[in-house]
Amino acid sequence: MNTTPPNNDDADDDAAAEAAAGRLGVALATALPSERLHAAMAAGTHPRPEYVGVLLDAAPSNPISTFARHSRGR
Repeated sequence: MNTTPPNNDDADDDAAAEAAAGRLGVALATALPSERLHAAMAAGTHPRPEYVGVLLDAAPSNPISTFARHSRGR
């Protein structure tokens, strides 16, 4: 999954960031735990504000992200 942040802030990059957030959501919903973990790690390596909602939405169904939320006091 490509999570490399855009180089500038023009409209094309905004669309690319939204598309990347959509791909992250799909990857976090896959049945394979290793793919979900890889997607979460990639999102953390190159974080974007668009990922916050996607990651929080995935947390209730993903034991790894749920653990991370509780360990941070959320």
